[in-house]
Amino acid sequence: MKRPNSADVVADLRQTEHAGTRTAAIATLGKALRRADSFLPLWTAVGGADGLAALMAEFSVKDVQVLCRWLGRTASAENFRAERRAGMGQLVRLLYDEAREDKRPLRVYYQDLIPACELEVVEEWEADGAEWTSFQQKALSRGHRERYEENFLARVFEVDEGQRTLSADRTVFKGNMKLHEQVFEKIVDREGEAQIPRDFYQEFALPLLRRLVKKKANEATRDKFLDYVVSVARKYPDELGRRPNVVESNLLQYAIREWKTAKEERKEVMKAHVVHLLELYPAGKKAWEKQATLGTVHNIIVTPRRMAPEARFELLRLALRHLHGYGIDIEDDSDSGIARLRNLPVEGDLWPVSVFFSIDIENAQALFERLAKAYPAGDFFEPSGYGRNTSVLRQRRGPDNDRCGDAEILRSLLIRKSKAGAQDTAWLDRVRRIVEDRKKAAQQSREPIHRAFWTKSAMNLCVAAGDLEMLADTVLWAQRFNKDSLTVYHLYSSDVWETTEVVALLGGIPEKDTPAAEKATLASIKKDVDIASRILVDLTQTATMVVQEPGFDRSRWLSVLRLPKAVADFRLHKDNVESFENIAKAGGSEDHARKITDILWKPTMDVLLELEALLYSKTSTALLNSSNSVEVQAVYILNGIRDATPKLLAELAKWLIDSMRERLGAKRLNAQMWNIVTIVLRVANSDQPALACPFIRNLIMDGGENSSWHRQLINVSFLRSLPAKAAKEFLFTMANTMRDKMREQNARPFVKEGSKAQAQHKPAIKVTTIKMMAQVLNNNRFIDAVSSCDILTSLLSEARHIDARITIVDSLISTMEVPSCPPELRQRVLHALEKYIVPAAAQLSERRPYSEEEWAAGLPEAGEETPLTEILLAQTKNSKLSDEDRARIAGLVVAALEGSAATNARWMELFLTKNGFSLDDGETLPRCPVNPKVLSSMFKDCTLYMPVSLLTMLREMALVNIDPSPGITRVTEAVKKDRDLLNSNAGKHWLKHFNNPGFHASSLGLDIAAAVLQRPAVWMKSKLESGKGVDFKAVQDFVLAAANKFLQKERVELVDALARRLCSERMVSPQHWESWRDNCVPVVNDIIARINDMRLSPGRVPTLPNVFRLKVEILPVPFSSARHAATFDDSVAYVIALSDLIEELGSRRGPYHEDFAYLKSDVVRARSKTGFALFAVELGRMHAAWASWEPTLAEYLRMEVVGELLLAAEDPKDDSLAGDVLEMMGDWTGANEDEMRALGVVYEGKLKALGKKGWIAWDAQK
Repeated sequence: MKRPNSADVVADLRQTEHAGTRTAAIATLGKALRRADSFLPLWTAVGGADGLAALMAEFSVKDVQVLCRWLGRTASAENFRAERRAGMGQLVRLLYDEAREDKRPLRVYYQDLIPACELEVVEEWEADGAEWTSFQQKALSRGHRERYEENFLARVFEVDEGQRTLSADRTVFKGNMKLHEQVFEKIVDREGEAQIPRDFYQEFALPLLRRLVKKKANEATRDKFLDYVVSVARKYPDELGRRPNVVESNLLQYAIREWKTAKEERKEVMKAHVVHLLELYPAGKKAWEKQATLGTVHNIIVTPRRMAPEARFELLRLALRHLHGYGIDIEDDSDSGIARLRNLPVEGDLWPVSVFFSIDIENAQALFERLAKAYPAGDFFEPSGYGRNTSVLRQRRGPDNDRCGDAEILRSLLIRKSKAGAQDTAWLDRVRRIVEDRKKAAQQSREPIHRAFWTKSAMNLCVAAGDLEMLADTVLWAQRFNKDSLTVYHLYSSDVWETTEVVALLGGIPEKDTPAAEKATLASIKKDVDIASRILVDLTQTATMVVQEPGFDRSRWLSVLRLPKAVADFRLHKDNVESFENIAKAGGSEDHARKITDILWKPTMDVLLELEALLYSKTSTALLNSSNSVEVQAVYILNGIRDATPKLLAELAKWLIDSMRERLGAKRLNAQMWNIVTIVLRVANSDQPALACPFIRNLIMDGGENSSWHRQLINVSFLRSLPAKAAKEFLFTMANTMRDKMREQNARPFVKEGSKAQAQHKPAIKVTTIKMMAQVLNNNRFIDAVSSCDILTSLLSEARHIDARITIVDSLISTMEVPSCPPELRQRVLHALEKYIVPAAAQLSERRPYSEEEWAAGLPEAGEETPLTEILLAQTKNSKLSDEDRARIAGLVVAALEGSAATNARWMELFLTKNGFSLDDGETLPRCPVNPKVLSSMFKDCTLYMPVSLLTMLREMALVNIDPSPGITRVTEAVKKDRDLLNSNAGKHWLKHFNNPGFHASSLGLDIAAAVLQRPAVWMKSKLESGKGVDFKAVQDFVLAAANKFLQKERVELVDALARRLCSERMVSPQHWESWRDNCVPVVNDIIARINDMRLSPGRVPTLPNVFRLKVEILPVPFSSARHAATFDDSVAYVIALSDLIEELGSRRGPYHEDFAYLKSDVVRARSKTGFALFAVELGRMHAAWASWEPTLAEYLRMEVVGELLLAAEDPKDDSLAGDVLEMMGDWTGANEDEMRALGVVYEGKLKALGKKGWIAWDAQK
């Protein structure tokens, strides 16, 4: 890293704009003053002590505090120490001088500088009684180390110091090897009495030894300081005796570690240190001393990590020989040596059993035999496991002896693990006799707890001996106690069936690198696995027998129920798999994977399936867990196998699925579908995912009700992992199978959804399965588009369910949405839609087709939903499709609607016939699709592609609902009166077509027609041949015909609503406004003309609409928006039209108040009000009513409208127009006629009352 430039650092210190920069410069200064290459340049650049003092006077309090800390830390720097200390001393004197520039009370921070000064300054401060903070104390001890070291050495071991500790002086000696050596030399060479601080070992000696190891000091250094520590311990043993843990867990372990790793030339020296420390362990003769027990010995030998068993035995030998009170030679076979084993310093002390398994097995067996001679009753070790797991060594010696362990179990374990025991099995004969004796004791015991004890001890002895056949016999023999609930309560507990040894024995694989593993063969492992399987089955059968007994408690059987999982985990463990492979290699086997599959994995899965079948039997469900499941399932093995080849995984998966189907049955197989899916996913996620294809195909096609799992199996992720050829073959195979299943389903009689018949007859294939296949192919990248189209078309050809058809159509259309889709593929998709979807959409119900037999048998139910037609209709607006494609799809919609109309006409005729209805002579029903709303949707969304024939169809439906014929009215009333018919599908279908009076009739295209007339002309360029498409003229005729019907029916409110609808969208855009003016205004004028004609006719209807209000609706309010201001000509045209209407009111002979109020409210209701000021000015100037001496009524009304426009107006942002408004208001308030002038004054007052809300600058008025 580049060194900082002195000038830059000083500049950063002196600048006052950036506090962060100054703080960083302070840290740089503190570091630089410690270095030899930067001290003098930077000290000079900053101006020495004077310059620093001047800078500190300008610093903030925070910066002064930080700088003092950094300068104080320079106390320990070696470079330029004299010069730096002198400079710091000068700085301190300047800062403490009464004549200093900075008068702030900052001395509390200045004191941090003292440790960096000369010793004279420090002593001067101490003489004045200065109290050092922890920071200052640490800095002093590092900066003036010699002074503190001398003081420390002078008083460290003095007797008159009392119970002192070293923790306060840690900063003096920590990391100071030279001082450590001086201290050790002083105490070792000291003559006479000395007092060792009570934390001498914890604070001083042991941290040093650990530091030497951590820093990887050489052997000579480590040996020297260990010798010092041992010498101190030997010279002052009482102090060490007060802290036995220092010897047992710290100092002794350090010496043992050095001894363990030492080479030959220093091994004896280290051994001597170990012996000396063992001899220093307290003898228990003084009050504060604690006698070493066999537990202490155990801790000494097991604490060292990564120590060979042989070395631990040597350590055990040394400990028992040299610890106070022992003096035992465990290798002495003489009578006196054997007798000495009983003479322990702590009476009744027992050997921890883990001692025997911490040392090598041969010496452990020899030690056991010597102890067995010394203790003929076998009462020399405590019943406890070794390690953290439950062990058979917890077995007690007798039913009434909780203190001692079972010597026969320990002996059997040791012999079994030894080479002699593995080679010669004659010792098992003795074990068998003992087992038989214990069985007999169990049978003869009167108390249940004694029977359970002897039975468990027999089982545990079988386990310790490693005899599976003997254990199997004992398990069967123990079934005699099944009806003895008190015995069973204790018999199948964790101290038998959760022990490490029983799991390892039932696992069937010897521990690697043991005599048993050397002797084992594949044949012997196979035999052991088979016997273990039999034992697991026998135990589970025992549990199923006891379920029926009184007092059954599942919690007492948890160990047995969890045992199969423990055995499975053991066999799956990588160490045991490695041991099996080693045995297979030793036996000359080459295909290890095949051997372990046949010998281990398949038998294990097979027995787990057998156990599951037992537990799921009707009488054994009480053994299941809270999730109503077994503790472990066979799939657990398959999921746990490591490093298996994909081919082997596929083979095991097939074998397991077939076995599950055979052993568990279809019902349980379905209940475990997640396990099946897990198996298949394991294969699918392997290096050869194509191997999973047969499984997935079979599961999907034969999965029955398990379709919810299918998406876990067949999805985009899986298909993307398949090679191209495999993916294509798999999908085509799936599609062909699905098509066959659908064909089979189609051959069956139709069953209504939700009916009882549907529940009884399961479908050949689930709809969700078909949908899943179609969704997977939607915009896929794993097969080519042509293949996707072929598959989807094949599925569509047999699909009958509406949801399946919809999903397939979606996927087919997605193929066309790709820009690179070739024309021939587009044609294939469109042809498929025409061939399979159009006929379906033309049916009476898109959900199902009706056969001729069903039409002949009765009136079929009409469908309410038209999703197929709607999905096609939506594609006419799909921007991803070409114009040609959209036109072709629109043609399909037209064909579907015309076909639907023909089907619906057939149904209507049949409806009339079946119900005995008839129409009048010459009367016919209008043609319409099954669902009229689809026709309206096409008119709204697909106008460009809609032929006139369909608009005519829609028009006839609307008109017949507005003014139905007598025959239709008669049928409709009959349907309403017949409750059964009214609530039936047929009655509802009739009423949907012919019972839409009043406003409801507008939903049959009339509202849409009004909106269409307001669309920009460019939107209405039909895509059909000239004369065949819908144009404005045809739509106008539709609206006028409806309006005439409304007038004839005296539905004034409907005429008014239609007029409002014809004007509702004119303000969307300028183009909409132009279309409204060209198309809607003439229609409303025609309606007005028709009303006037009817009013003058002799036989006129009593009630007719208000023509004036219709004229108000078509006032040409100019279009205006933030981006498009109204033109002056449009504004003037509006004002002229408005003035004419006012003139019409003024010339009326009858009442005008309501119409005038309506006109005013309509005028001020406009969306944009920025043009109101212009409207007001132009309307006022048009007649200049204020100049008249006798204003007319129209002029009064016109000026009132002017006033209302000004009140509602928004600021036009036009100074000239604002001036015109002020000028007009001045003329108005100065009118010649009193009433006109008063009206002007009233409106001027209202405008001024707006205050800040108003926009007229009244101060500018002249």
